[in-house]
Amino acid sequence: MRGTCALAALVVAAVVALVICVPVAMAERDLAADGELVTAQREMAAVAFVVARAPDPAAVAAAFAPGGGLAESASGRRIIVIMPDGRRLGHRWALLSAPPVRESDLARARAQTAAVETEGGGTEIVLQPAPAAGGGTAVIQHWTSASSVPPGTRALWSWLALFALAAVAVAALAGHRFGARGARLAGRFGRAAAAVRAGDVVVRIEPDGPREFREAATAFNAMSERVAERLRAERRLAGDLPHRLRTPLAALRLRLDRLADGSREDAARAALVRLEQEVDLLIRVARVPGGGLLEDMRAGCDAAEVVAERGRFWSVLAEDQDRRWRLSCPEHPVPVRMDRDRLATALDALIGNVFHHTPDGTAFEVALEPGADGAVIVISDAGPGIADPDAAVRRGGSDGGSTGLGLDIARRIAESGGGGLRIGRSALGGARIVLWARIDDVPDDGS
Repeated sequence: MRGTCALAALVVAAVVALVICVPVAMAERDLAADGELVTAQREMAAVAFVVARAPDPAAVAAAFAPGGGLAESASGRRIIVIMPDGRRLGHRWALLSAPPVRESDLARARAQTAAVETEGGGTEIVLQPAPAAGGGTAVIQHWTSASSVPPGTRALWSWLALFALAAVAVAALAGHRFGARGARLAGRFGRAAAAVRAGDVVVRIEPDGPREFREAATAFNAMSERVAERLRAERRLAGDLPHRLRTPLAALRLRLDRLADGSREDAARAALVRLEQEVDLLIRVARVPGGGLLEDMRAGCDAAEVVAERGRFWSVLAEDQDRRWRLSCPEHPVPVRMDRDRLATALDALIGNVFHHTPDGTAFEVALEPGADGAVIVISDAGPGIADPDAAVRRGGSDGGSTGLGLDIARRIAESGGGGLRIGRSALGGARIVLWARIDDVPDDGS
């Protein structure tokens, strides 16, 4: 940002300097050239006066000699006199440096003032007729370089160049300083956004700097406060709900304890214990700042053991509803990168969907298929199937009165273990839900 601001200021300053300095330099050059021309015309008039008054060429030469009338005025000027007899008169320096002139140009100049150029266009020559006192017409020759710049103009150009460089340098420095300030403010926004992303919703930005930055900081602080309020409300709700469930759970346990012993009562007690464990888990998670129900999935488990256990649990309800079911599970361990309780939660959600959304008597199957790099759990049923698989895994997006929580929780659990969840059509005619997780790297005890 600092470099961009400095570059923009440098470009603007350079353009402004060019717009100001170039016309001034050109105008100064033109004024200096006009002044040079006026001076040359005045001196050529003085030379013409001497030529018209001098009785012979010797008198004209004496006027150019030291102490003569033209010695001071013509000193350093590029002026010579070509007499009617062809003799060239003037200062010694001027005679040595005078460019040659064609006879045709001299003949034309004796009738009227003529301007010619040397070959290549490097020198401009002015030829002006001057009547000589001894008869005939002399020619006064004045020349100047087409590319010459007067000394005063060179000095002004040097000052203008220094002014332009100073303006560009000051503008670049000011742009860099302004960009540095903007970069600091933008860096504060970036660090605050990163902190919010990491879960620190109490971070705030001090509104200072330009008006736009102050408004952005105020809006960011309002957003952070809003997010913090929502999180606090959700945590309060998550913390209150499990405690509110404990009272009816305690009453249900008392009623179950009064029942006679039997297989069905044992299954009901197991279900109640499982429910109490889930409530305890919700309470622990709600007490963790920034915690989430499905965040820590580092622990592993034996998928074969969990699948067999949950299959036995749901078999009691399947018998009550006259459902034909089949469990296919290997006898050897299948270690996966997934917590045991979370894998059980995912299986309960998927198998529970079969009971909740298919009529009594609908058959289903649960199969565990270990692979080279993952374990695949397939739950198939003979029900109506799932019309929109994408909407089924979104909370609130499922049809048939379902909230979509079960499939969403199962999907998140699977993804946390390096796997995923896919919904399709089973061979039984209904839904086929495939959940897979990565195989955990557990060393073989026999090695």
